This record gives sequence, C-alpha cells and structure tokens, in this order.
Amino acid sequence: GVFAAQQETDADITAFAPETEQALAFDRVQNQFAGSGGSAQVIVDAGEDGNIITAEGVRAAIAVQEAALANPEVARDLAGGGPTAPPVFSFATPIVAAAEQQGADPATLTDQQIAGIAQQVYASEQGAAAASLTSQDRDLAAGSARAGLVIVQFDPDLTEAEQQEVSLALRDAISEVDVSGVDIDVFSVGILFSELEGGIEDELPFLLGLSFLLIIVILGFIYRSVSDVVIGLFGLVVSITWMYGIAVLLGPDYLGVVGAFTQISIVVPVLLVGLGIDYAVHLTSRYREERALDETPPEAARMAVLTVGGALVLATVTTIIGFLTNIVSPLPPIADFGVFAAAGVLSSFVVMGLVVPATRNLLDRRRHARGKRSRAA
Repeated sequence: GVFAAQQETDADITAFAPETEQALAFDRVQNQFAGSGGSAQVIVDAGEDGNIITAEGVRAAIAVQEAALANPEVARDLAGGGPTAPPVFSFATPIVAAAEQQGADPATLTDQQIAGIAQQVYASEQGAAAASLTSQDRDLAAGSARAGLVIVQFDPDLTEAEQQEVSLALRDAISEVDVSGVDIDVFSVGILFSELEGGIEDELPFLLGLSFLLIIVILGFIYRSVSDVVIGLFGLVVSITWMYGIAVLLGPDYLGVVGAFTQISIVVPVLLVGLGIDYAVHLTSRYREERALDETPPEAARMAVLTVGGALVLATVTTIIGFLTNIVSPLPPIADFGVFAAAGVLSSFVVMGLVVPATRNLLDRRRHARGKRSRAA
C-alpha cells in the first residue's frame, strides 16, 4: 500500500515511439538541444469558405497578442525576443507593421486595405515567413486564406513542467478573446499532456466505480450474502493495491524494469476487476457445495482449494504467459502493460486463493462454534 500510493501516470505520448533509429536520433537531438525552448500555436480559423486575411482576422491576431502580453503569468515566461524576433509572431505581424509605418491604425482598416497590404508584405522576403503561417488553401495573390497561426515563443530556460503551466495560462487568457466570425484555439504539447492527464484522472475513477458497481450487482445475485460480496470486493481492492505497488517497485524510481504508468496501463485495474473476481466466484461456489454436504468450514475450505485451486493455477499461468508475450512489443508502453497485467493477475490469484477462502473459513468456524455451544446449552 505504501508503494501503491506513489503511483503516477505519465502522459508523454513520445513513450509510444518504438526504439528505431529515427526515434533514437530524435531523443539525441532533444537531449543535446534541450534549451531550445517551447512554444504554443494559436489557430485563428475563419471557418469553411472564410477568409482570415481580413479586418476580423487581423483584429483576432492583435487580440491574441495583447492577451498574451497582458497576462502576467504568460508575459514573464515569454522569450526575450527583440525587434527581429518578437516572442509573439503571427500571420498578421507584417501587415500590422506595414499599416503602422503608413500611420494607419490596423484595427480600423477595411478588408480591402488589409488585402492590399497583405499582397505587398507577403511578396517580400520577410513577409514570406508570415505567409507560411496561413493555411495551405491560401491564395496570396487574392489575399485570402481560411486560417492562420499565432506563434507564442516561451523562454528557452523553462522546464517542461513550467512550459505546461504557461501554456495553460495562455489558453485561459485567450479564452476570453472574442472576435465575431473567427474561432480561436490554442495548441501546445503542454496542453496536450495536461488534457491527457486530466482525461486519465477523470476516466479511471468512473470506470473503476462502474465496474465495481456491476460486480456488486452480479455478486449479490450469485451469492445472496452480504459477507461473501464484501469479502470478494475486499480481495479485489487488495489485488489492485498489490498491482500498483509491484508496478512502482518495478518502475523507474526503484528497479527500473518497466516505465511509468501510461494511458494504456490505466485499464489494468479495470481488467483485474473482471479477471480477479472469477477466482472468488469459483472458490466460494465450491466451498458452498462442500458446506451443503455438511462438511466443517475447515474441511470445506480445504476441498475448495484442492479441487478448484489446480484449475485456477493453470488458468493463472496461461493468462500470465499471454500477457507477458507483450514484452516483445517494440512499443515500451505495450510491453509495460503486459508486465503490469501479469503482476495484477498473479496478485489476484494469491489474494483470492488465500484471503477469500481463509476469511470465509474463519467466519463460518465462529458461526459453527456458536452453533455447537447453543446446542450444548
């Protein structure tokens, strides 16, 4: 239980990359150029048959820039920039600069004026970089494109966690920007990982809760005994706790045999609910058959373990082997999933094969002893 409490889920999707030459080369580049910093991309979309190189599109780009610079949590973590490399650069940056040089207010320009300026600036060498930030359906000669990007560059000294925090702060700041006829969305790796982590945190409790609820209903129908249902659920909780604890021990913080939990590994606890309860159902049903033949609780428990236990051992071994075949997968999360599932199945077998019949035996022995004392009295 102590180790299980240390379990954390890694939402880094790069873990799903196989260990190919290309992936290893990418890792070397990341390690050698870790100080290159991160960025967020703000997508300004005019929609189907829309045009972003218009007054609304330029105002949207300006509003995004102002929102980023006005938010203190974002502004303090932006790249140093400069006249030639501002921390916020968009498809509209050269258009705004050209309008200001002409003494015009960019926010008051008409669509025709914007299109005329865009044709001029996008034809220049410096404007070509801004033109590349428009969607591929662009027609620079006509001054039209459906969507454009606003690039927000972060301080290169920020850690990944800090980049994720500033990305979320940027998303919150831009969520307040409202320009008619234009949709504004923010994307960054930090936001993606945050959404994945949030999805994991939201989905796992729901899935576990739903699976436990279904198990309670099924066990109640099969057993018609509160104590048997409680014993089975207790065994499931212990099995899942053991699985988490073993996963942490085998994980990067201790033995380093496997990696951290990933998006695919979170299904293991739900999987164990279905697999683990089978052991309790088989053992309890066999135990009840022996008790119906007037066997004492210890003898009934012994016969249940001896007769059903052999079949459960074979089922456990074959299931573990089946899951462990995933270790040959070139994708580390798939290989780790096999190890986690195998550890969970083994935990379920040990707990359900020992705790469930032993607990049932103790409860019935006490009842049996009380019954004897009552008859003697």
